Amino acid sequence: MESVRDKLRGIENGMNRMYVKNTPRIPRVYTNVLATFLPYIIALSVVPVICNMLITFGVVRNPFVSLIAGIGGFISVFAPDAFGYIGRSAGVTFSLSIAWLLTVVASLPYLMNRRKRGWRLVFYATMITMLDAFLYLDLGTIVAHLFIVWYLLFQIKSLYRKS
Repeated sequence: MESVRDKLRGIENGMNRMYVKNTPRIPRVYTNVLATFLPYIIALSVVPVICNMLITFGVVRNPFVSLIAGIGGFISVFAPDAFGYIGRSAGVTFSLSIAWLLTVVASLPYLMNRRKRGWRLVFYATMITMLDAFLYLDLGTIVAHLFIVWYLLFQIKSLYRKS
């Protein structure tokens, strides 16, 4: 029986063929810049999710924090009154956002050292985001991940060394 790890590696290999071998390559200088700034981009993307959780649990009721929370993903469950989203499962979205948050936070030290493990954790985090997008038919997120996020992520994969 094939393990989950083997299945994920199979998906990764298929996507590698699709986004690297069958698409135009980004020049090396730009992929180096992207790989250099990726840990900082990831760190900044954590802030809105944390703001969402602070709003959810009533720790903070501040318009500025609500504005920051609105920038990030997973917002509809955390502040449904503020953002007008109705009908999403709080438990599912909260679980996915916690999984995403833990995954990206765990990836940061590896990304700083350009380790393949960090790249994979970011890839898994994007898969969690896509699962959330498919569950709630968030077409904007689906399209952005299919055509931009995964393309850029797979273009920089070769810059990361084995863990």
